Amino acid sequence: EQAVEECKRSGSSRTVAEVCLIRLCDPSLDGSNAGLAARIAKLESLVAQGVPAQPQEREELPPIPVVEEELPPVSEPEPQPEPQPVAAQPGPNVDWPRLVAAMGDGRVSPTAYIWLKNADNVVGVWQGNTLTIHFRDEFAYGQTNKPDVLRAITEVVSGVVGTSVTVELRKGMPQSQPPKAQAKGTVHDLAHFIQQKQK
Repeated sequence: EQAVEECKRSGSSRTVAEVCLIRLCDPSLDGSNAGLAARIAKLESLVAQGVPAQPQEREELPPIPVVEEELPPVSEPEPQPEPQPVAAQPGPNVDWPRLVAAMGDGRVSPTAYIWLKNADNVVGVWQGNTLTIHFRDEFAYGQTNKPDVLRAITEVVSGVVGTSVTVELRKGMPQSQPPKAQAKGTVHDLAHFIQQKQK
């Protein structure tokens, strides 16, 4: 009856009806005086039958022993030997002047040959099976660094050495080469002298 009255006043009658059904199914949720009296009467009847009002404490079960499994020892990986550095292979036992002399047979263009035989500005260095030709002069490098000239140089050098080789051209002298000494009385000295006079 109370739920019916609340449904008339409430804007959500469905919710009121659901709460009413829940209270009917579970009397312990009834907060009215009648519900409270019903719960007290139930407790009194349990006490009269000899059932204690407070629930008995449950016996605690002994803890389950944890068996620790012994894992097999982990073997450490064997140390790998460190790779040994590979030593640079020595080049063919043919010196640069001999190679330059062989390039004068006409297969290398005369212009390139003139630059290559200039020992002050050009030097060849072997590294393994590769011949690196270093040019001190950038202009000489540009005149020699052409596909047909490089092909001819490679052909001549391979013929002298007796096996196929690689030829590379680079600007700048190798680090072991000392810088070229500047001759006295050059254009640089003249320009420096003129600058000093103008001051």
